[in-house]
Amino acid sequence: MAHEKHNEIVHMLMEIGEKLGFDSTGRTMGDLYKLASADCVWYYPKNSDPQSIFADFASQDKYHKVPFVAFEVAYSEKEKALRGSLASLQILGASVSVIVLAGDSKEYKDYLNELMKKFALNRVIVWDDSKVYEWYSRIVK
Repeated sequence: MAHEKHNEIVHMLMEIGEKLGFDSTGRTMGDLYKLASADCVWYYPKNSDPQSIFADFASQDKYHKVPFVAFEVAYSEKEKALRGSLASLQILGASVSVIVLAGDSKEYKDYLNELMKKFALNRVIVWDDSKVYEWYSRIVK
């Protein structure tokens, strides 16, 4: 059940990203995958020309496109795994990072907010899964 719910949320995030015009993938592209694999990343621009300024920006991190929004979905993760999710998002360095708490992980929202005060260098937002459903119904349906 946990795995199915996790995959459902990731799929919804990918659909939202596609609908908004991003190249939406279920994992990190390029060389950073080994260091930081997010559950979903929205890359910009969707149809980038390899000669574009965006491709030049992205190439600094060995990407072809700029990671605009990165998502980690936590369904049954506890403190240690949430620290890993936050670290992955920091390494990835997207313009915006979102950790979506669902299932048993929702009880760790206060912990995660406290951790972000100490550790997050980039913009990180915490959602619960209801926010994903809300945006999905607004944008996709």
